[in-house]
Amino acid sequence: MRSLNFKSLISVLCLFAFALTFVFALAVSGSFNIILPAFKGDTKINGAFKETNDQFVKVRLDSKGDSLLRDNNQVDFWVTDSNGNYITNVVAVSPQNGTVNIGFTSNNYINKGTYVNLWTQNDVVDVVSVQARGWYDLR
Repeated sequence: MRSLNFKSLISVLCLFAFALTFVFALAVSGSFNIILPAFKGDTKINGAFKETNDQFVKVRLDSKGDSLLRDNNQVDFWVTDSNGNYITNVVAVSPQNGTVNIGFTSNNYINKGTYVNLWTQNDVVDVVSVQARGWYDLR
């Protein structure tokens, strides 16, 4: 009887460890629902260790609140390394673009296991903060 309880405990612990691995694997992608600060303030969406050697990340902008000064539905996205250095160009994305690949600049080969950060800001200088919703995959 004691051996059965021990085996059950080991099975549960193994299942839990497997589930944690799966949860952490999903951390490189997900949805965002954020507020973009006025005056093009920067907002970090997420940071994660890359799981592939793909030389791009993916973003999709589903919606963006109305800007006060101009009719603009674009949001800027870019990626930095763990030291805050830009490793992509700033790319303006609108809901009409669908999913966009943002490539690393040619002088930045980013290996699997490298920590990267995804940033965003309003595409226009505005006096109000706006909401943005979408999806990302840091790959």
